[in-house]
Amino acid sequence: MSSCVKHYNSHAVQVKASNAPDLPVEAILITHKDTTSPRPSVLIPHGGPHSCYPASYYSGYTFLLTLGFNLVLVNFRGSTGFGEDSIQSLPGHIGTNDVLDCMACLQAAVDTGQCSKVFAATLVAHALVFLHQPW
Repeated sequence: MSSCVKHYNSHAVQVKASNAPDLPVEAILITHKDTTSPRPSVLIPHGGPHSCYPASYYSGYTFLLTLGFNLVLVNFRGSTGFGEDSIQSLPGHIGTNDVLDCMACLQAAVDTGQCSKVFAATLVAHALVFLHQPW
């Protein structure tokens, strides 16, 4: 892992939700240190709905990074670790708030100038949500 880590940057980006700007939304961007041109990126919301992306190693992400992708890991409203108001904002709004948050994180990643084409990857909890979106 140590030889892989030295080639990438990671940082958290706070994003404002379009329909609830007072609740926290976070994207963890993992990008290549070589920023000479934008790279294709993968948007990955966590499973859950009440879960979160911690700062930890995951071999699947290393695989995507070595293929040349940047990663956008989304902690949407309802993720653990952001307070009770955030947790309670998701029930009854699954498929709306989480998708809006993913789109806001996607825009924040694109705004960095480091992301070109973006692909969405998802875990089972959000598979149907993404399949039913009018991309």
